[in-house]
Amino acid sequence: SMGGEADGASAGCTAEAVPMETAAAAGVRKVVGGWGWVVHALYFERENGSKVGVVLSDNQVPIDVQDQAKVRARLEEAYEREEALWPGETIVEITGHASTMGFLAADVSVVTNQRRLEFKGKKAVARRGDAFNLAAAGGRHIVDVHFEDGSVR
Repeated sequence: SMGGEADGASAGCTAEAVPMETAAAAGVRKVVGGWGWVVHALYFERENGSKVGVVLSDNQVPIDVQDQAKVRARLEEAYEREEALWPGETIVEITGHASTMGFLAADVSVVTNQRRLEFKGKKAVARRGDAFNLAAAGGRHIVDVHFEDGSVR
């Protein structure tokens, strides 16, 4: 679980951070996101090839992130962004806004030690709920992220 302040708990977003020395095994090598009106997919591919995160169908049913045929089909229905992380690049923070229409979030930024990767729904402003911000404690990095109920009630 996260160390430090986790304002995002109210927006239903949590993240998992691990010490930097475990980066070789658990480290993230690619960040993938998908969106239409709001963000419906965000997952990390780790160094060992495993994938962690969430991809939701158009009716908000989870799609197994390991089933890349289904994931690709879903991502190709709308907008997607894939970013390979650079050598030595690690994820240090996840920020964004909850979505008032469900799915994952209105917008999500994956902040690394070198840049900010943004995933923003086409209706992010109209569908924006509470802000969330999850930062890894010093010397740690984020290797997984979870969303629950993008609709803040």
